[in-house]
Amino acid sequence: MRNSEEDNDPLTDDGGSAVPVPVSLRTNRPVNGPKLPSRARHQLASSMLSDDGTDSQTYDGDVESSIIAGAGQHQASKGFLYPNLHHTSSNSTLTSQIEDHAASPSTSRHPTPPPTVQPTLILELPKPAPTCNPASLTPEDIRAFVQRAIDGEPSRPYRINPPPTGRPVRIFADGVYDLFHFGHALQLRQAKLSFPDVYLLIGVNTDEDVCAYKAHCVMSHSERCEAVRHCRWVDEVIVDCPWIMDAAFLDKWKIDYVAHDEVPYVSEGHNDVYAFVKERGQFLPTRRTPAVSTSDLLQRIVSGYRKRDFDKKLEKMGHAELKAQGSGFEDLTTDAP
Repeated sequence: MRNSEEDNDPLTDDGGSAVPVPVSLRTNRPVNGPKLPSRARHQLASSMLSDDGTDSQTYDGDVESSIIAGAGQHQASKGFLYPNLHHTSSNSTLTSQIEDHAASPSTSRHPTPPPTVQPTLILELPKPAPTCNPASLTPEDIRAFVQRAIDGEPSRPYRINPPPTGRPVRIFADGVYDLFHFGHALQLRQAKLSFPDVYLLIGVNTDEDVCAYKAHCVMSHSERCEAVRHCRWVDEVIVDCPWIMDAAFLDKWKIDYVAHDEVPYVSEGHNDVYAFVKERGQFLPTRRTPAVSTSDLLQRIVSGYRKRDFDKKLEKMGHAELKAQGSGFEDLTTDAP
């Protein structure tokens, strides 16, 4: 895992609220004259409102359920949220069955027939992948996910070798593991519980490699190794882990699988540093923990410092000279104490 819990950017869509649309348009008619037919309802309004004018029970504000509603149900006001969706008909949705100035049937020799309503194309949007919480996964959940991956799924473009039998499965995971947090631990838990009998090896990238390919760490290499060593799921730590694995490294450590999340890891000169193990059928997918990453922790620390959240702590530590107050890094836009 090369900081597999580094950057998580969940997207949300609150669905939005539909803008109220008039149910019907009424025209003035003569006191003693014949009643003229009223304009038809706006197609969007009539689909969102029931016959008695109340909100339709089929509309719940959800994008997917609204888009795929059948004919006669609520059709997507979400077209405003998705402007690239187009209907097959070029006619406006605001159509009157009979224009207000149309002649009365009693005086017209050939009554005008109502226009034909063109069918509307209903586009089904792809459903977003459900967010996984690795903390809630049971060992059975983890092994079922791994078995499906080994059996093969259409969405996975690489194959995975079946596990060895008669001995522990040797799984390797690598990463920076700076500011080691529970997202790291949950990824290692998935690797450890992928099969009933697993020997888990963890490679910790060196300071030199991290500075060359990523950025400077908060913790030193030895500190990061110790943090990983004391995780309950880890059997062995490899301190001289290369940034890019090759056959010689995999053979030296008798590695059956390399565990990491499936998002391609782009690095200098490589579209995916795990492409080699994927080609060999030795890549084992794990799932990321949302809402936590080393990058997020660093952002919180820096932001809190600029808001003077840690000034009292620094003063108690005997480092009043490091306080944000009065420094060039102080954030004066907030109401800090």
